[in-house]
Amino acid sequence: MLEKDPLSEPTAPQLVIENAKQQALNQIVFCLAVVGAIGGPLSVARTVVTGWQAIYALHIVISIGAILLWVFSGKLPYRIKFWSLISVMWCVGVAGLVKYGMLGAGSWWLASSALLGGMLASRHIGLLLASGAIVVTTLVAYCYTSGIFALRPAIEVSDYMHSPITWATYLVSVVWLPMIIFTSFSRFSGLITSLANETAAAQAELYRMASVDTLTGAVRPHILQARLEYELLKGKRSQAGVGVIFIDLDNFKPINDTYGHAAGDAILVEVVRRARGALREEDIIARIGGDEFIVAITGVTTEEPLAKVAEKLKRAVEQVFYYQGRKLDIGLSLGMASSVGNDLSVEQLISAADQRMYRDKRGGRTLASVQTPLNHGAA
Repeated sequence: MLEKDPLSEPTAPQLVIENAKQQALNQIVFCLAVVGAIGGPLSVARTVVTGWQAIYALHIVISIGAILLWVFSGKLPYRIKFWSLISVMWCVGVAGLVKYGMLGAGSWWLASSALLGGMLASRHIGLLLASGAIVVTTLVAYCYTSGIFALRPAIEVSDYMHSPITWATYLVSVVWLPMIIFTSFSRFSGLITSLANETAAAQAELYRMASVDTLTGAVRPHILQARLEYELLKGKRSQAGVGVIFIDLDNFKPINDTYGHAAGDAILVEVVRRARGALREEDIIARIGGDEFIVAITGVTTEEPLAKVAEKLKRAVEQVFYYQGRKLDIGLSLGMASSVGNDLSVEQLISAADQRMYRDKRGGRTLASVQTPLNHGAA
């Protein structure tokens, strides 16, 4: 069996559902034809117990109709095939309910039609058929209890219940066919659940791709922006603020040019991995450029803990890098800024940290510049 072309477009979920409905309908139509081929003669055979009744002629007509529906099902549109199936089930159900009351399986046929309507058509069709089944059953119950309807000719219940033909008819129409219907329903429900899981997984993957840098795993700039806006808004209601640390890699371009992009990519991935090891779980690192990153630190009350995080980041990231046996020297230039005691926007906060980073780079990558007080007026 050939595998599906990996470059082909995926099948639309709606098309998968429609195909599943078509398969389920065809299966049930076939099973109904089997019931007609077996159940029709069995119903006639009940004349041994009940004597000939006009309803048996109706059973024969309905059985022939069920068989013909299956024979021509391949040529019939889905809608016609569906409503033909429902019509057959209602003919059997209403006739049995009126003729035999609770002794027959009429109410089961009506209830099953509602189940099929909800599965193969729509929830509204299912509810409509269920409502109709309740109304018809209620009316028939009223007619029997008020004496309008009666079993004619009267049936000896004991003989009826002890008849093998009665039980054979019951097993075919009320046991075997329901098993097929509920199997189809279970399979269809499983398909819907599978599609829902696939859709949820696809949405999660789309969100991940839109939110996370595919190379390093760092968040994308718009996620950083949203997080900082949220933290700044939250900080206005509390004493805590948010701090940012702007990171720029030193000597990255020469290594990228000398050893190739694969080496540069490996360094970027390792930088993010090491940085995460130095951060708390609630802090985030975002990649905003080729070799530029921003770390967001929440719950900041002073710049002192921010400076400690910066020191920790430098120690973690500036450890020796090895790529294919080669020792690579990578350093960091850092600049930090915080919203503590300042009414800064996200752009002003990042701009201030960016300026500090360039001051650090010009100053020879010393932490002294990172720890000096921020001149917010420059922002």
